[in-house]
This record gives sequence, structure tokens and C-alpha cells, in this order.
Amino acid sequence: MSTLIVYYSKSGVTQKAANRLKELLPQAHMVDIKKANPDLGPYDTIIFGSSVRAGQIAKEAKGFLEQHSAELCQKKLGIFICCGIPEKAQEQLANNFSPELREHAAAVMSFGGEIDPKNCKGIEKMLAKAVAKDRAKNPNAPAVELDVAAIKDFAAQMA
Repeated sequence: MSTLIVYYSKSGVTQKAANRLKELLPQAHMVDIKKANPDLGPYDTIIFGSSVRAGQIAKEAKGFLEQHSAELCQKKLGIFICCGIPEKAQEQLANNFSPELREHAAAVMSFGGEIDPKNCKGIEKMLAKAVAKDRAKNPNAPAVELDVAAIKDFAAQMA
């Protein structure tokens, strides 16, 4: 089976997650949708990943999903997001992916995320600093990092 990992990454975290998936699925190909609109035809399995900012995936990611929705529902599909607020992940998955895509997908997961103010600009930088400060005050807050176990579990489901 041929696998394509298609992703959108704003600050590099989703790309990092896609690279980890590629290590676990070494025969897979990868495409950054900021650089190319891939032909899905040759692939049996499509894995789609996107970063989430302010609760939303990027307009380029939404456009890709809208353009290819019917074709994605004809393939084995996996969906992942990278988000810096883990407790909002399920809500963000529900708000950003149609019920048809979520129900069709073999795996739908959040891989956590990283919030690094150095990788942000403008209001995002202010929000990242606020989240980091809030997390530092609350020792019970979940860690903001990529969830390597979730990536491994996802890869196993997609293999």
C-alpha cells in the first residue's frame, strides 16, 4: 500500500510530527501543501495533518480538504492536528473536520503541540507568552509538547 502524508505547518511543529510519522512509516511520501497540491490518485492511504491556531486550521488546509473531500473518502484516511492546548483537542478536531471525514478516518488524533513564542509573531506571540506563563503557574496543567506515544499509536493504526 502506498501512503501519502500531507500536512500544513505554520511554525514547524506539524512538520516535525509529520517527520516522526514518516520515520515510523518509512515507505510513505510527504508533501507540504504550502509548497504543492499533491495528486492523491496513486495513493491508497492519505494522512492529513495541520496545525491549529486560535482553534482553527489554516485556510490552506481547509481549502485542501474542501477540494479533495470526496477523494479522501475513497481512501484509507488518517487525520491529525498539532495544538498547544491539549484539553481543547477533541473540540478542535470536531470543529475543523467534517463529520464525514472524521467518521471515515481510520485514525483521528491530536499529537499535542509546542508553544514557542520565538516561532510566533504579533498577537500569536502575545498569546503564546500568556499560555506559557499560565502553564508555569499551574503545575497540574498538561505539558505542551509533541505526544510521541500518540504518534506511534496513530502510525500503528495506519500501517
